Amino acid sequence: MRRRGWRFDLIVALDVLEHIEDDQTAARALAGMLRPGGWLVVTVPAFGVLWDRHDEINEHWRRYTVGGVRGLLEGVGLRVERARYLYRLLFAPKWVVARWNRWWGRGRPVAQHGVPPGVWNRLLEWVCVGEDRLLRGLPVPFGTSALAVARRAWE
Repeated sequence: MRRRGWRFDLIVALDVLEHIEDDQTAARALAGMLRPGGWLVVTVPAFGVLWDRHDEINEHWRRYTVGGVRGLLEGVGLRVERARYLYRLLFAPKWVVARWNRWWGRGRPVAQHGVPPGVWNRLLEWVCVGEDRLLRGLPVPFGTSALAVARRAWE
């Protein structure tokens, strides 16, 4: 008797795929674990131009565009229902920090890992939540992360 693996209605992979060298095989495996009609929610860091020491410390293989993550998921047979960028207001500061760390900050890079101190963390949370409410319906073409919501077809 052949034993079937676990199947899920929802799989959430928040900042996972960028850590896997063969992201296509990983995406195919995630899609294969979905029941027909099941959902996959994925977030990944966005834009190679934002690549920084932070990505190296966290052992990332890549950063994505919305089109790139959409192509990855559609390439394994999922239908992408929604894809957009997140943390759009942090794009410019992140870009500046990445440039600083690459060109001038070799001896004194701006650290980006870890949770900011309490008041800064609450301020950034407020900015990110406010930005999402304000810009939710707008197709802003940049951000520091990409979000994709995909669905496996009914069989």
